[in-house]
Amino acid sequence: MFQLIYFQSKEDKNYLYGMDLNENIFKIKKIMGLLSEQESSQYENNLNFCKTTYSESLFQEAINYHKNWILSPQFKEKIKKNNGWDDVTSNQKIKEWVSFLSEIELKYIPTFQEFEALLPQHDLSHIAAQAFVRRQEPKKVYINCFNPKQNQKTLKRGGIKSILIHEIQHCLDNITRANSKESINKSLNNTDTEIDVKVRGNKNIKKLSQQLGISSSQFNKISTNLSNLVNSSGFNDQYACSDKETMARISGMREYYGLTNPSQKIEIKFFKDLFLKIKDLDIKKYLKRKITDFNLSWIESDMLFILLCWAKNGFQDFEIMINQFNDLAKQKNPNQNQNQV
Repeated sequence: MFQLIYFQSKEDKNYLYGMDLNENIFKIKKIMGLLSEQESSQYENNLNFCKTTYSESLFQEAINYHKNWILSPQFKEKIKKNNGWDDVTSNQKIKEWVSFLSEIELKYIPTFQEFEALLPQHDLSHIAAQAFVRRQEPKKVYINCFNPKQNQKTLKRGGIKSILIHEIQHCLDNITRANSKESINKSLNNTDTEIDVKVRGNKNIKKLSQQLGISSSQFNKISTNLSNLVNSSGFNDQYACSDKETMARISGMREYYGLTNPSQKIEIKFFKDLFLKIKDLDIKKYLKRKITDFNLSWIESDMLFILLCWAKNGFQDFEIMINQFNDLAKQKNPNQNQNQV
């Protein structure tokens, strides 16, 4: 049974608009002033955590990061070449993306009840995520605030703005995509002349160990740990190798490592510290759920998925994969005097 609610303001009405009231008891209680003192205090604490950690000013910095990237001449040249667009079409698409970015909003979720109401009951996969974007609401980035202790533990390790960069990329992917699904998947699973996957993998692992200055014996342990994770029952290859997730991870990495325009490149060395952490992981304890935290920063967790997909695809040439990631950011620009948008 639904009770008639008199809204005090337009803001109150928007607070509940379009949602199942049975799933939003917490919101109704808040509007009607029926929260207990403990509930109200917890709500405000969670909300203040989010507003402080994921501030509107930081969110605007993340929006501007994407705008500056899109407005760079290298980006324009890349989309022209990749999509076969002329100047008029390219300029129009860039204006659409920049306008779209200005419309993206930051939304806080202070309680689990509100989180549960946003997603189908059978899909609570975002519960451990700091932030997410709903497909049906491509102009909103939602921030989980109802588990501040867990969030603080992760966020102490760095990369808050990169989280926002990652999620804004998901918003952009809901309109015309600058990089095709095929081009991203090709970078994740490129092939070379070696037919035997195991031989190819061993060759590529040896090459990478030399490039990073990590001994062969250490890198064998790294590849074994990655393979064990990939072969575990909990591994989700569709998520690890998702083209949209990969593009969002690349965007977050670029910001985290100070790459401000498409002429700057992701480098193999960015992964060295993560590889060494993977070497020291106790995979057996993790798979038996005796440990649940790899003590990775948020950006390292994102990069780990790239490495898991790399392992799943047979340890392709890592250098080629990274170079193709960089090709997603730009194409060489032969005309430095081209018009800028």
